Amino acid sequence: YDGDIFASDDFKVWKNVGKLFGKAECPDFFPLPSDCAGCAGDGETDRPTHFHATANYEIGTYDEGAPMTTGTWTPLKGAAGHLDGVDATFFYASKSFWDPVKSRRIMWGWVRAGLGKASGDVSNKDECTLANGNGRYNMNSLARETNYDPLLQQLTFFPIEEYDELRGDVLATAGETWLVPGSDVDLGLPEKAGLQSELRASFDMPEQATRLGVKVITGSPLVDDAAIEIFFDFAPNASP
Repeated sequence: YDGDIFASDDFKVWKNVGKLFGKAECPDFFPLPSDCAGCAGDGETDRPTHFHATANYEIGTYDEGAPMTTGTWTPLKGAAGHLDGVDATFFYASKSFWDPVKSRRIMWGWVRAGLGKASGDVSNKDECTLANGNGRYNMNSLARETNYDPLLQQLTFFPIEEYDELRGDVLATAGETWLVPGSDVDLGLPEKAGLQSELRASFDMPEQATRLGVKVITGSPLVDDAAIEIFFDFAPNASP
């Protein structure tokens, strides 16, 4: 937790050589991944070399320096240097490993997917107890391939391609549906049919500010009103 770094020149005697990042729970540190497919940069001159992560990811450059030292970590300046937590901080204690077979970095983490706690406070992401008091509802995430978007200057996280083999038949589709503001479109899935499923949604560009999204776990037997809403608040570009 304290971020101490130890070094050795014989792998027998280890010396505390200092701190590189300070306190960091479940740290991860890795070279810049390959660019995401189809991504195109804008000739950035301060292209980072590494990423440092705990629950958040920080972009920067690393100079390993002389032997038996911590080296030097320099975060990029501005918003691009420090990223928000993955999945709005519901993603925690992420770790990654290098896949030498397909030359890719794979990341997974701890999904704090609690549906609230006994007090009814669903805003506290550190306490993921079900609203009926029946304990935590957390889980390991699916594996994601980690790449770099040079235009956005941030990591991207997409499910690994092997998950394609898990897909079966389409359970339901809404097709082209006219959405009425403030109302829902029910896919009408049979009971428990969507417990392990993937949802894809696309929307035409609205002409006015509105919220677009989907709700899952709408029929959960675990707790009343357990639906989780995944949404985007759209605002039209006011610039000429």
